[in-house]
Amino acid sequence: DKFSVIAISTTGSTINLITQTLIFCLITSGFEFLIYLPYLTLIGIVSGFAVGFAVYLIIKRLPKAIIISEEKF
Repeated sequence: DKFSVIAISTTGSTINLITQTLIFCLITSGFEFLIYLPYLTLIGIVSGFAVGFAVYLIIKRLPKAIIISEEKF
């Protein structure tokens, strides 16, 4: 495992919020909304960390047989 669940969740949440804000600005031609981008980025980092940490705790408590299946698809 090269990346933790927390890092993936935080990165995904932040990129999602930035992308949604940029698309909203492009569709509405209202680029003044970009002023909210730093705040939304901070919210994305905090919420992504919270979700990633919750998933980390859940994975830590689950039996390994449920998480890692040896079946090949």
